[in-house]
Amino acid sequence: MGYLTNSEDRARLATPGFRDIVAEGILVAVKRLYLLGKDDQPTGTFTFNDLLRYEMAKG
Repeated sequence: MGYLTNSEDRARLATPGFRDIVAEGILVAVKRLYLLGKDDQPTGTFTFNDLLRYEMAKG
């Protein structure tokens, strides 16, 4: 998110749009952790190689 002691971070954190983005990211992370969809993998089940393979297959 940022540090209030850093002037650039503080400026970003002062904007409602940036705070909305941060809040949405936290919400998505918490939902993935506790409210898995039917096709979601539980947190911590992907290794980096699994994730890389998955992302490369998508695109």
